[in-house]
Amino acid sequence: AQVNCSEQLIQAQRRFDEGLLDDIPQLLESCLASGFTKEERLNAQKLLVLTYLFRDDAQNADDEMLRFLRGFPEYSITSSDPKEFVNLYNTYRTDPIMRIEPFIGLNYSMPFVFEHFGVGDLNQNVPEYSSGFGLSAGANYTDRLNEKLDWSFGLAVHYSGVDYFYQVFDYTFINGRYSEIYAGLPASVRYYFGKRSIFIKAGIETSFLLSSKNNLSRGFNTGDDDIVGTLNLTGYHRKVDIRPVLGFGFSPKFGNVKLLVDAGFRMATIAPVKKDLRYSNEEAFEKFFFIEDKWVFNHLYLNISYVFSVYKPVKLQ
Repeated sequence: AQVNCSEQLIQAQRRFDEGLLDDIPQLLESCLASGFTKEERLNAQKLLVLTYLFRDDAQNADDEMLRFLRGFPEYSITSSDPKEFVNLYNTYRTDPIMRIEPFIGLNYSMPFVFEHFGVGDLNQNVPEYSSGFGLSAGANYTDRLNEKLDWSFGLAVHYSGVDYFYQVFDYTFINGRYSEIYAGLPASVRYYFGKRSIFIKAGIETSFLLSSKNNLSRGFNTGDDDIVGTLNLTGYHRKVDIRPVLGFGFSPKFGNVKLLVDAGFRMATIAPVKKDLRYSNEEAFEKFFFIEDKWVFNHLYLNISYVFSVYKPVKLQ
């Protein structure tokens, strides 16, 4: 059956080239449901559209073009397409009506300290922070405002980490690793350049803290054993932050697979440590000599999305 359908397509193309149009629909229709490869079906449906156009059968040409666009919604016009086909194609809405973009990514936490606190002499030594990498995942819903603008909203989960060190006294010091997990509701607008392959974006992400911990180790220069433990700081931190986001990106395409690469800066605006609870964690103070500073963790990020496009081709004119 496969060989026969391939021969039917060759015969139909030969008849079209010779101007013998009447039998072409009958030659192809029986193989369109099954029998053609994907590429053969694409060529067969294009041939049917052209056949009806050259027979001045506008209604069937429209019906066949609509069937073609539903079967191949991501098709892009090529330089080899006849102008009659291109003209009819351009009378349809062929852009996606919306996109779903699941993503994974990296974030890079950059601590900014407003004020230091500690049990030692802060004129001599202050706590030190080191940036660290984390992971992100989520999905965005994207829709088009016009040819240049898209808007999107979504759901994201972020894990981030920052290293902490404080030489409290000459004989003792603290090593720590902050780890945070929070959910985000990102909303943004993208402005595209050229053929919608490069964009800049601006938006906000409302963040909800799920977990904040510090894995601490208090060491001694005297040779005593380290004191090790994990502090759950979630109850001592504010749960909500509003984070402005600025970014840029591009949309590479590999065959039928469309990706979106997005990089930018996400800025924290609210210092999370509750000042009225700063000294209330007795375990932190008595066991580790640890008091939280007033800080925020800003983030650089890099996300890669897989784009699922939803199409609904309709006649425009």
